[in-house]
Amino acid sequence: MPRLRALAVAFAALSILAACATIRCPAEGGRPWQEVETEHFRIMTDLGEEEAETTARRFERVRHVLLEVLPLEPPGRLPVVVLSGKEVFDFDDSRRSYFSPARPARIVVVSNGPKRNAAIERGQSFAHEYSHYLAAALFHRPPLWLNEGLAMFFGEILFDTDGGSATLGREDVDALEYLRRQQCLLSLESLWDWDREERSDAAEYRRYASSWFWVSYLMRMEGARFKEFLRRCSEREDARQAWEAVFPEPMQALQSRVTSNYRQWFIEWPRRTYSIPADCGSTASSRALEPAEYHVLLSQLVMRWRSKLSEQERRERRDAELKRALQHDPASLRKLELE
Repeated sequence: MPRLRALAVAFAALSILAACATIRCPAEGGRPWQEVETEHFRIMTDLGEEEAETTARRFERVRHVLLEVLPLEPPGRLPVVVLSGKEVFDFDDSRRSYFSPARPARIVVVSNGPKRNAAIERGQSFAHEYSHYLAAALFHRPPLWLNEGLAMFFGEILFDTDGGSATLGREDVDALEYLRRQQCLLSLESLWDWDREERSDAAEYRRYASSWFWVSYLMRMEGARFKEFLRRCSEREDARQAWEAVFPEPMQALQSRVTSNYRQWFIEWPRRTYSIPADCGSTASSRALEPAEYHVLLSQLVMRWRSKLSEQERRERRDAELKRALQHDPASLRKLELE
């Protein structure tokens, strides 16, 4: 991810880890937590009931739009943690989220900042991370440019006021301005080597911005062929072999179609609006999260979110939360799974 985003995630991680030591559980007067189940998601959150259910519906609508574009069918029900960002979860950046591919649970953690536009930002952050989840679950070793480019492309999703439609293909303003100002678009050929190159902060954002650009270009100007490429990847075909089968022409041919007028690209390229069924995400059930489940959840956050804590310190915090979980309900070992 871009450097600034990486720094934001690291800061959020430290905030959560510090919070785990001091936050009061609901049984001890802390903020109530609940679980909202929809057809495809299991959302654990400290948002209020109405806001939690609205967020759950929004996530289902994000999924609907992404699967209109991607020829994929993800398995099972994905656990998602949505943090309100209030009290001890006091984050100053509304675009903070994280996808953990670790098994058995795959948890997306999303936090919102200021209340204004919070629903929009949560939906966009979730779209970014859900794209990573789809790539991890369904593609065979997706190249970094594809994985990150898709996530940035879908992260710019914008719903209309009533949520009945959503638009894809909006420009990532920061990435576009960076490419325009620096005149530094990387070739698609060079991005295929990103996985093997040494990571450096100086070059990372250029790679992210270029990946976003190329996915945007392919999605909007080579849509049919790009979707066929994604379909092949979803069938576990090697990504480079799938690419060469669908795009047999030299990559320089694609490069030659791109002019140096960065701003003009997005004036000429079409956006697309997708209609969403009125009943999408309408089926949801809610319940209060039990104290034992709450402490298990904190133990998972401690272990999954990257931080500067040593492995031993993480394990100690995890064990402390699990001990508290068992104190609340020693007979319910099933709560240790939270799946």
